[in-house]
Amino acid sequence: MKIAIPLAAGKMSEHFGHAEQFVIIEADPTSKQIINTTHLTPPAHEP
Repeated sequence: MKIAIPLAAGKMSEHFGHAEQFVIIEADPTSKQIINTTHLTPPAHEP
């Protein structure tokens, strides 16, 4: 399972479209363990 969480200033952001970064968390639902985390910078927000 993969979960994307928007970040602003290193904390969870309320605005998905204006996030400075995203942390992608890969988790195993069976063992309930986090397998991997990746920080990604999104492209510029444009209309």
